[in-house]
Amino acid sequence: MKNTELSMIARKQLWGRLAVHIALIATTILCGIYILPPLINVLLPFVVGLIVAWLLNPVINKIRNRIKISRRILSFVFTTILMLILGGVVVYFFYSLISQGISFVSSWLDKGGNISDVLSSKNILSDILSQLPVEVAGTIQNILTQIFDWLKSNLSSLLSTITKGVGNFLTNIPSFFASIFIAVMATYFLSSDYPSIRSSAIARFHGGFKSFVAMLQNATATAFGAYMKAQLLLSLGVFFIILIGFLLINQSYTLLLSFIFAVLDFIPLIGAGTVMVPWAIIAVITGNYTLAIQLMVIWMIIIIFRRIFEPKVVGSQTGLSPLLSLMSIYVGMRISGIMGMILGPIAFQIVFSVAKSGAFDGLAEDLKLFVNDGIAFLGNRPGNDSHDIDPM
Repeated sequence: MKNTELSMIARKQLWGRLAVHIALIATTILCGIYILPPLINVLLPFVVGLIVAWLLNPVINKIRNRIKISRRILSFVFTTILMLILGGVVVYFFYSLISQGISFVSSWLDKGGNISDVLSSKNILSDILSQLPVEVAGTIQNILTQIFDWLKSNLSSLLSTITKGVGNFLTNIPSFFASIFIAVMATYFLSSDYPSIRSSAIARFHGGFKSFVAMLQNATATAFGAYMKAQLLLSLGVFFIILIGFLLINQSYTLLLSFIFAVLDFIPLIGAGTVMVPWAIIAVITGNYTLAIQLMVIWMIIIIFRRIFEPKVVGSQTGLSPLLSLMSIYVGMRISGIMGMILGPIAFQIVFSVAKSGAFDGLAEDLKLFVNDGIAFLGNRPGNDSHDIDPM
């Protein structure tokens, strides 16, 4: 079909619609990057309370339909039970982590007098270096010497940094528990008044915007839930792989290390290998070949597990292809670092869900009309027949 040129009035209307669309999209992106994260950080207890209240609302409604009981009483009971369960799990888990962490630090401090001897010892490398060509062995020896010297000279500063970090963590404990208390209270108040709060918020918007907000809410909940569910399932699998592997090789601090590696594995493009591979290399350097082999076997099992189940789990949950997943992780990393790497796939899934709902159909039609008008404008120059029409 031949491209037709728009009339000046129709062209101005088209450009106005495109300007509004672009301005809205740009504003949304800028708010999502620069305003939403700090706002959520400030209001985090209330955000948590709103999410919990939203999750509890269907359960409370179902019980109230069967038993005539005050919503405030049900909200209090469910909030109390939920917080007691979560509090017990968190206290037990962190008690185990802290106790094992203290034991881990204490054991390293007890061995502090031997660290410099281990770092300055070159005899443990003789068996490895003797098997290599002289030039390669000399290069490796120089590199290792520089590493050992750097570690010896910076060991005290590293310990000081760790101590300072622990101190900062301890000073933030009162604020942490205050935030938890506020989150509990916010959960109760929001849950008990959730229907009225929701109705009051919805009543402030007109019908078209209500539909858009409802669609955006469903898309966000679906995308966030799908991605987090996929990553949590994969990280849980990695946690049990490491836990079982460390139990089989009698590794100390099993729960602490398994939890740390599972958290690292949850972060895209980092993974447990960022610690396990250097750990295995250090084990080889120090002559503990058995531990190095065991660590590499566990790491290979994690890789195989990821390669087999990740495409199925993530693909089935989010619907993003591997290429789009990689692109979303990279874009998120460039925009907001580690947090962006986690939220990038979620944002992409929300955009695709909104697009599938038809929210961008008008913009797509306007862009198509803009391109066709541009082609017709360039083609219908003096000497050619021009056709000025209004859009249908």
